[in-house]
Amino acid sequence: MEANWTFPAWRVFVDGASISAEISESEVPVQQHRPPFEAAADDFRAASRFWPVDDGWLVGFNHGEFGAALYWFSRDGRRHYEISRHHVVTFFALADGIHAIEGLAHGDMSKGSVISISRTQRDGHWRAFTVAALPFAPYAVSVKRDGTLLVTVSDGVVAIGSDRRVNTIYSERMWNGLYPISSVLSGDERRLYIGMRRYVVELDLQAKAVRYLLPTKAVARAFPRPSSPRSARRCARPVGTSCMAAVATRSSRCMNASPLAGRRIPAMCRRKPSRYSRTWRASRPAKLCGASQSGS
Repeated sequence: MEANWTFPAWRVFVDGASISAEISESEVPVQQHRPPFEAAADDFRAASRFWPVDDGWLVGFNHGEFGAALYWFSRDGRRHYEISRHHVVTFFALADGIHAIEGLAHGDMSKGSVISISRTQRDGHWRAFTVAALPFAPYAVSVKRDGTLLVTVSDGVVAIGSDRRVNTIYSERMWNGLYPISSVLSGDERRLYIGMRRYVVELDLQAKAVRYLLPTKAVARAFPRPSSPRSARRCARPVGTSCMAAVATRSSRCMNASPLAGRRIPAMCRRKPSRYSRTWRASRPAKLCGASQSGS
């Protein structure tokens, strides 16, 4: 899918009573906690996943097909040991402790799992245990109030309940090349918003239906015009082109649904991502139409 490289990724997040989206400079999940040291261990550098624990830090090095590992570091970073060779995507907490989604998609391979990370009574060291095997590599996870996991994988969304059984609730191979980076549940937990390259996907968890959200013209105008050829300037106008059109605008700063005839992703322009990333730079996040934490 060549067109996905010409568009940056959207990150979705809770913004007060609303759910918003913004352009992400990185496709690595946002880290709320970071240690006060530069984590490096053995052959691994440039750690990108962190989770604070009572005796230090859990640190994930994830370099895709080039290698990955999960480490424990002391609070000052002077001591460390390897826990496992998992490709940690993101950490999260459940009532029974610390967990993570991990996995790798490369070429024709896509695999992953949910792991639990805990300290053993025997030596007090941290260990990782597989909780559930995933059908594909995971990219994001959201947790419902009852503890059910909604894991966005490379080919759709799966749900994992307290029995740890994995159930596919939506399947879409088209996402494999769009690299989702974040997900947020609506307040009523009826919809899951997924940020990925080019789109924000709204998944109705009851109807098992999706809408692909794009910025309105008002939001697109907030992006600076590139000083590049006319063909490149078309990249800054994702709505209102011959390829797609937005539905009626309900807000001057919303993301609206695109019909996406036949659900085929249109190729509006083809440029290298390093050049295109400078084209899209929002002055402030875009609100998602109808998306609120209150569920209204």
